Amino acid sequence: MMHIPDAMEKTVKLPVVIEDGQVRYCYGKMPTLKDNTTGYLVVPAHALAESAIAEKLQQEIVVPLLLLATWFFSGCVTVPYHRHCTQRASR
Repeated sequence: MMHIPDAMEKTVKLPVVIEDGQVRYCYGKMPTLKDNTTGYLVVPAHALAESAIAEKLQQEIVVPLLLLATWFFSGCVTVPYHRHCTQRASR
């Protein structure tokens, strides 16, 4: 099972450099990390040798969160949401 990092959890940034395909900690010996620690190595897209991989990793997907004819409830007005309707209507 893959662990998904919690955005609200405190994190630290480990400064690293890639040399001969290996990750090297910038300040001597890499700090010991607990087993199964997951995180992200964030690098500029142009640093990836294969541009196809960079393009794939930069892709964004849109996931619809609301179904058609979903009703929004606010404190004073109830507004229906229809994908093809932009006018507000009260109930």
